[in-house]
This record gives sequence, C-alpha cells and structure tokens, in this order.
Amino acid sequence: MGVDFSIHIQLALRRYHGDLLAVRRSVGRALLLAGSTTVAGFGSLAFSSNAGMASLGLVCALGITLALLTAVYLLPVWWNAWQGPGSLPLGTQPSTPPREP
Repeated sequence: MGVDFSIHIQLALRRYHGDLLAVRRSVGRALLLAGSTTVAGFGSLAFSSNAGMASLGLVCALGITLALLTAVYLLPVWWNAWQGPGSLPLGTQPSTPPREP
C-alpha cells in the first residue's frame, strides 16, 4: 500500500504541475481516507489475545501510517524542492501543437 500512495501522489503532481493545494484537495483527501481505514483495520489486531497477532497489527498499522504521511505530506515538498513548483517532470518536453504546412 505504501508504494501505491506514492504512485498516486506522483501522478497527481504531474497532472497538476506541482500545485500542492490541488494535489492535497484531490488525491490527498482520498489517500488519507483509504489509508486511515487500512490503519484502523490493522490497528484492530492490536486487541487480539494472541501476542503475535497483536504485535503484527501494531507494526503494520505503524508502517502504513508512516508511508501514508510520507507520501501525502513529504513527497510533494520534495517534488517541488527537486524540480521547482510548476515545472514539468524530468525527461518530459512541453507539448506544442504541430505547425501547419
């Protein structure tokens, strides 16, 4: 799931040309909702009577939480620091309409 969060954020950053507010309003909200339900599901395992399951639930919930927060809050900042706000992704060219002969 952590990889999926980063992929969705990167695609949104490309779509909105690095506009952090637009990315967080569109994809950020959806990822926070999806991630929080996953964290709640794994976190519920913490109440298991089996110590192994309880430990697994806590570790998975913590890992998903950290991946989610990194993707939603840190990745866009790193994106803008690396490429500059409003810039095109590395290796891409701006599209220009073909000239008429």
